[in-house]
Amino acid sequence: MNKKILCIVVLIFVNLEVFSQAYIAKDTLYYSNVNLLSSTPENNSLYVVLGLNNKRLTIVPVTGDTINGVLTKSVIYTPEMIDGYGFKDGRQYLSKEINLNGDKQKVFLQILSDGEKRLLLFSKKNSKYYFIETVASGNLVFLKGENKDELINELSDVFSDFDVTKGVHRKINYKEPVLIKLVNNYNLKSTSLNTFAKYGIIAGYFESSYNPKTEYDLFLKSLDNLKQNTFFVGLSADLPILKSQFAFHPELFFMSNNISYGEVDGDVEYTISVKNFSVNIPLMLKYSYEFKYLVPYINAGLIYTYNFSNENVYTQKEMDFTMDKTRFVELVSNNRFGYIAGFGVAKKINYASSVFIEIRYSSQGNFLSKSVDGDYLSKKDLGVVFGFNF
Repeated sequence: MNKKILCIVVLIFVNLEVFSQAYIAKDTLYYSNVNLLSSTPENNSLYVVLGLNNKRLTIVPVTGDTINGVLTKSVIYTPEMIDGYGFKDGRQYLSKEINLNGDKQKVFLQILSDGEKRLLLFSKKNSKYYFIETVASGNLVFLKGENKDELINELSDVFSDFDVTKGVHRKINYKEPVLIKLVNNYNLKSTSLNTFAKYGIIAGYFESSYNPKTEYDLFLKSLDNLKQNTFFVGLSADLPILKSQFAFHPELFFMSNNISYGEVDGDVEYTISVKNFSVNIPLMLKYSYEFKYLVPYINAGLIYTYNFSNENVYTQKEMDFTMDKTRFVELVSNNRFGYIAGFGVAKKINYASSVFIEIRYSSQGNFLSKSVDGDYLSKKDLGVVFGFNF
């Protein structure tokens, strides 16, 4: 027992070193500044080679004293000879006895996630086998993963005191990224919504306003906020970025606008009409800050809009004694670009699902156009978004 405790202390000390040096752990010592030769994952699970590099190696006992020595020959270490080792790039291996379908053997298991529980990997030709170790007791559980239901039952037993599988059964499989996320969540005692990719349905209400971008003429310049209230529906996704609270948040939603305005000034009749049906594609970066049940968040990014149908015109009809003089001007282009931002709060249902509400603002115009022809009105949207992630 004392030996196990000392080994844990040693490995924690190595972690604090941030893996700046390769090492070998043996009994109550670890040997740093060594030249370990990495091989294939399969070979790394069976042995490690301490190469000859004519450098002095440092031996650090748990007392903190340092003993220096010179390596005179290459050495091959097997799991029976040492307690573990680590490469400079941060990969760490522990010597463990495993029972693989009735075949007991001592091997090196790679640490994929470390903490109160460890996720460990044994690599064999064309196969990967995963184990979860409870550090305090040393209990090692082999995840057979023969089918999804059996894997879920195994994980539920391992995480019985804090079940991180609850609510995410459909997302669980025998793949390394999924297992790492589950073990990390357990060690952090986290119910993070940012663990798995999520997809959702969104709907909302915007107040859309069109505003003149140019001084085309005095009448158009004098207009202020041609407004309309409109609804929209669409789809969304939250794609986690590494092990952070940031996520890539794309959306796709559909909406329509139908705005008309007319005025007579002397002998001139002015008419404005904007009718379109569009697909909108926001691409945003989202940051969430999680509490136990609520998750406030902000997001911001770019938005592209394409008008499938686009009937819009500005008409000046001048009446004199001999003829009508009518002029037509296109107001809104088919392709529009802009920026979008919002803030909201999500209510957790489980680790994978949530409902949310968000205040959203966007501004669009044909910013790629070198001229103002065909795009005299900019568009602004302010409204509320409701959604359900699953």
